[in-house]
Amino acid sequence: MPQDSVDRFIKDEQALAIRLIDIDMKVISRNDKQE
Repeated sequence: MPQDSVDRFIKDEQALAIRLIDIDMKVISRNDKQE
């Protein structure tokens, strides 16, 4: 695989991980408010 494709893949993975963490934080904060 060309290096730029690898870099793009890594960036996509990082963006996806950040998005999932952001969703987790929102869910956690919503659960805290319910208690």
